[in-house]
Amino acid sequence: MFCPNCGKQISDNSKFCGFCGAVMTPPAASVAEQPVAAPVETAPVVEQPVVAPVAEQSVAMPVVEQPVAAPVEAAPVAEQPVAAPVEAAPVVEQSVAAPVVEQPVAAPVEAVPVMEQPTMTASMPQSAAPMQSQPQQMYQQPVYQQPMAAPMQQPPQSNVSPFSPVPPVEEKKKKKGKAGLIVAIVVLLLVLAGGGVFVFMRMNSPAKKIAAAFAANDIDTVVELYEKVGDKEMDEVVSQAREYAEKLTEGYLDGTGEQDYKTVSNTLSKLQGSVLSGDKELAGWISTIESVEDSRSAFKLAESYKEAGNYVEAFSEYAKVIKEDELNYAQAQQAIEETENLYREAVIKEARSYEESGNYEEARDVYEEALTVLEGDTQILSAIDDLEAAVVQQAFVEALEEADRAAGEGRYSDAIGIINDAMEIQGISGAQQQALTDKLSEITAQMYVDGTILGTWRMECDFSEAITAEMGSEFDDLDAPFIVNIMFGFYEDGTFKMYVDEESFRENFNDWLDELLVYAADIVYDMFGEMGLSKKDADELVQELYGMTMEEYLKESMMSELDVEKMIEETLENAETNGIFRVEEDRLYIGEEEINENQYDLFHFEEDKLIIEQVDGAEGEEFLPGISYPFELIREQ
Repeated sequence: MFCPNCGKQISDNSKFCGFCGAVMTPPAASVAEQPVAAPVETAPVVEQPVVAPVAEQSVAMPVVEQPVAAPVEAAPVAEQPVAAPVEAAPVVEQSVAAPVVEQPVAAPVEAVPVMEQPTMTASMPQSAAPMQSQPQQMYQQPVYQQPMAAPMQQPPQSNVSPFSPVPPVEEKKKKKGKAGLIVAIVVLLLVLAGGGVFVFMRMNSPAKKIAAAFAANDIDTVVELYEKVGDKEMDEVVSQAREYAEKLTEGYLDGTGEQDYKTVSNTLSKLQGSVLSGDKELAGWISTIESVEDSRSAFKLAESYKEAGNYVEAFSEYAKVIKEDELNYAQAQQAIEETENLYREAVIKEARSYEESGNYEEARDVYEEALTVLEGDTQILSAIDDLEAAVVQQAFVEALEEADRAAGEGRYSDAIGIINDAMEIQGISGAQQQALTDKLSEITAQMYVDGTILGTWRMECDFSEAITAEMGSEFDDLDAPFIVNIMFGFYEDGTFKMYVDEESFRENFNDWLDELLVYAADIVYDMFGEMGLSKKDADELVQELYGMTMEEYLKESMMSELDVEKMIEETLENAETNGIFRVEEDRLYIGEEEINENQYDLFHFEEDKLIIEQVDGAEGEEFLPGISYPFELIREQ
C-alpha cells in the first residue's frame, strides 16, 4: 500500500510509515449493519426452565478507531460478555414470543484509555429464544461457566432475580481480578506501543536516514537531511560523511570505485559545502583527485602522441603523470623509457640519412635538437662524435683531392694553401695530420722539379750608377760596382716578401767605399799636382797636417759628411716589401693586400733562374732605381 501522507510505497502490514512516520490505520472489519430494535416492555415473568447462569463480564478491549454507525438512543441494557457458544441446560419448551425475564441493568463501567484497536460490536441482551446470527467478533473473553443448578420452583415474583448464579462475595472478587487483568493488558499494550514508537523514531531519525542515503549514494538527500540533524547526532553524521568521502576518494584513486571523476568531484564538493564544511582533510582529498584527474588526462594524451610517433609531445605529457595516480604512474615511467628508445632510434635514423647524402649540417641540427629532449644521452653524444669524425674525414679527403688537382695544374701555391688549411681543421686526428704533412712534402718536391717559383730567390742589383749619379760629375768615371742582393721569398701560404740581404749589403758597401776612396784620392793627388806637389809631397803634407794618410783623411772626411749607418738602415727598411701572390700558368699576380686581376707579370724558368718580364705592350718602368725588367732571380733554396 501507499502512505497517505508522503505517498511512499510501504508494506501492507506496516503500522507506521518508514519514511515520514505517519500512523497507518488498517481497514475496519466488515460488519453487517443491523437495525436497532425499539425498547420492549418487559412481560410478566412466567415460570421457565432454569438455564445455566452465565457470568457477567464487562468487555473493555483496546480497539483501533473504526467508523461506526451513528448512535441510536436505546434503553440501557446490561453490558454482557461475548462468550464462546456453550451448551445450554435443558429448558422448558416455549414459544419464541415468550416474555423475557427482565434482567437487572449493570451500572456503566468507565473505560480505561487504551491504544486504538479494532472496534468490537456491543452485545445486546439476549433472550432464551433463538436469535439471528451475528458477525463473529474479533476478540473473545473466556466465559466463566457456573456449575449447573438443579431445577426448582420459581419463588414469588419480586424485584430480585429468581436465582443468584454466583454468591455476591465471590462475584466481587472475580470482578476485581478481571479489572487487574485489564489494567495489566493495557499497561503491556502501552509498553509495546511505546517501544514501537521508540524504535520507529530511532529508525526514522535523520542520522539513520542519512546513513541509508550514503548507502544509496544519494548525496542530495544527505545535504537536505543534514539541516535537520540535532547536536546529539551531528558527530555521528560527520563521521559517516568523512568515512564516505574517504572511501569515495580511495575508490577513485585505486580504480575500485564505480563513480567517475565528475561524480566524485561533485559529491565531495557538496559534502564540503554542507556536512564537512571546513574539513581540511576533505579539502586535501578534493585537491588530490583534481591533480590525479589531470594526471590521467595527460597519460591518455601521451599515449595518443606516442602512437602517432610524436615522441617529444609524448614526453611532455608523460612527465605530468604524478605518483598519486596509482593507475598510471608506473605505466608512465615505463612508457617514458620506451618512448626514449623510439625517439632515439628515429633521431639517429634521420640524421644518418642526411650524413649519407653529405648534408652534415642538417644531421648535426637533428642531433642537437634531440639533446634538448634527451639531455646528456650517451648514444646521441656518441652519434655526434661519429658525425664529427665523418665531417673531418670528408674534409681531409677533399683537401687531399683538391691539393692534388691544384698541383697537377701547376697551382702549387693553391695546393699548399689547401693543405695548410686542412691542418687547422678542428678534431683532425694525428694520423690525418701526418698524411697532410706528407702531401705537403710531396707537392713541394714536385714544385721544385717543375720549376715552381715557391722558395727563396736572389736578384743581384748594381746600385753604383745610381749612387754616383747623386755624387756629381767628377765621379762619372768611377768604376766601383755596388752589388746589392735583393731577396724574393714566395711562400706556400700565398704570401711573398722582398727585402735586401743585410749581411751582403754591408759587405758590398764597404768594398764599394774602399773603391770610392781610391778614386777620390786620385782626384786629390791630381789637384796637388796642379799645385806642384807630387803624390809623396801631398801624402807628407796630409800626414803633417792631419796625422793620417790621404785615404784615411778622405774616408774620415766622407764619413763626417755622410751618416753611413743611417743610410744603410734606411736602405734596408725601404727595400722590404710584403704582399700576396698567385700563380696561374705563366702569370704572376702580386699585390700588397689584394690581387689586381688586371696586373700581372709573365715568368718562365731557365735552369735555376726565374725570369720575370712584363707583358708585351706594357709600359716599362723601373722596379727600383736603376733596376728594370726583365728580372733574373737565382734560386737560393
